[in-house]
Amino acid sequence: MSRYSTEYVLSVSDVDVNYRMNMVAVSLYFQDCLARYMAINHLSPFDLSQQNLYWAMTGIEMQMVGERPFWMEKIQVEIWFCEYSAVREYVNFKMSVKDKVFVEGTSSWVILDKTTRRPIDAGDFMNRTAIVGEGRPHRIRNCSVPDDAQLIEVTRHHINNNDVDFNGHMSNRNYLGLAMSSMPRSHAEGTYPKSVCIQFRKESFLGETLSSALYQSKEDSCHFWNTINDVQSQPVCSVDMEMMSGVKEADIAEEIDRRMI
Repeated sequence: MSRYSTEYVLSVSDVDVNYRMNMVAVSLYFQDCLARYMAINHLSPFDLSQQNLYWAMTGIEMQMVGERPFWMEKIQVEIWFCEYSAVREYVNFKMSVKDKVFVEGTSSWVILDKTTRRPIDAGDFMNRTAIVGEGRPHRIRNCSVPDDAQLIEVTRHHINNNDVDFNGHMSNRNYLGLAMSSMPRSHAEGTYPKSVCIQFRKESFLGETLSSALYQSKEDSCHFWNTINDVQSQPVCSVDMEMMSGVKEADIAEEIDRRMI
């Protein structure tokens, strides 16, 4: 089985102020779908943990290609490995509502040793499964901040228990949430994400303090970058966010099928 898909129903925690699916939820359901597929192939986090290993995402890119679904709508998530090697694995995904694709994405992963926190040769693990790579992956774009970008805001975040996942480090979804929460109010309410790209550079852990710097393009007011560093100013995560404005989305009161409630 080279592809895997499953369905989810969006909850109130998955939507933004317009009752439409947010990017953090996109990341959440992609990773849940992938985790289910890995469990089928005996490569889930709890399978690897028995061998003192764990999965770590090194990058993800998500592109909105259709109208975002509403709260309570049923979405289908499909994932597939497009390539894997001794060091890095690439997984693509798409999400749809009633067979209409609204988001496409790609991601890169490594398997790390829990003791050394260094990558291992994952080729043997992958070759023991029925997973088959499908074609060449779309390489995740560089998220570096351009030299001429304007610094908008710097905030700090103290990593708490709610930020940490079962691998013992800050969840990758929380980095995206941290970046999105620093957006100016005018953009948070008047725009929605068109494209989000994240590069994860190092882990961070409970009790550490992160510095989040938001930058804006001088040429495009809807293009932002966010750099997240640790207290030693070492880069932890970089985020590239392109927002969409001026597009009126349908109101949930007009579109929702109340028979679903």
